[in-house]
Amino acid sequence: MAQLQLSNQKLYLLSKRIWSERNSWNKSWMGGVYTFKVPNEMWRKEKQMRTLLVIVLLASSWLIASNAISQESYTETRTKEIAASFNKRKNAVKEKQGIRKDKYKEVRAEPVVKQNASDYSGLYEVRDIGYVINIGVGRDGKVEASGYEPKSAGTQQTRRFRLESARIAGALLTGTKVYEDGAAEKFEGIFINRTEFNSPTDNGISTFGLGVIGNPVEFAGVTLDKLFYQLKR
Repeated sequence: MAQLQLSNQKLYLLSKRIWSERNSWNKSWMGGVYTFKVPNEMWRKEKQMRTLLVIVLLASSWLIASNAISQESYTETRTKEIAASFNKRKNAVKEKQGIRKDKYKEVRAEPVVKQNASDYSGLYEVRDIGYVINIGVGRDGKVEASGYEPKSAGTQQTRRFRLESARIAGALLTGTKVYEDGAAEKFEGIFINRTEFNSPTDNGISTFGLGVIGNPVEFAGVTLDKLFYQLKR
C-alpha cells in the first residue's frame, strides 16, 4: 500500500473533501497526522492513465512530424517533375544539295530556392503572347499575386485574375487562379533559371523566371502546355 501523509493543521478541510470523494480509502489518526491508505488498484489505474497520456503525446508528435516530412517530400518531388517538363534537347542533322547542317537546341531548367521569399517579388511576363503576373511577397511570407492574359488566341482583349491561397514552398508556387467572371483553376509553377544552349559546347544564356504548367493555351496555331514567365523587374 502506498501512503500519503497530510498535515492536520493545514489540510484538514482538504482531507475531508478527499475522504468524501474517495470513500474507498481508509483513514487513521496517529500523532496529529492523518494517514490515508490508498488502495493499490487506484494507484495502478493512475499509472495506466499517465502511460496512456504519454503514448498519446508521442503519437501526436509523430503524426505532426510525419505530415511535415510528407509535405516536404511532395514539394521536392513536384518541383523536380515541373522542372523536368521544361527540359528539352534537339540534335538534328540536315543535308541539302551536299551541304550538311547541324541543328542543336537544348533547354535546361534548374529550380531556384531563395533564402528570402520576398526576393521572388516582381513582374513576370511571357514574351510576345501577353501573359503577365505580378507577384508580391511580404516579410511575413504572405504571397499576393494578380495578372492578366488574352481572352482567346489572336485577340487584344484580356481577362484579369488574382491568385488566391497563394503559397511558396521552396521554389514551388501554388494557388487558385480566380478570374473576374468567377471562373477558377489550379495554378502551379516553380521559380527557375532557364538556360538555352545552341551547341554542345555553348556556355548557354540563362534567364530567371517562373515556369508554369496547367491548362493548354493556343498561340499562332501551336498548343502550349507550359509557359515561362520571365522576370521583367
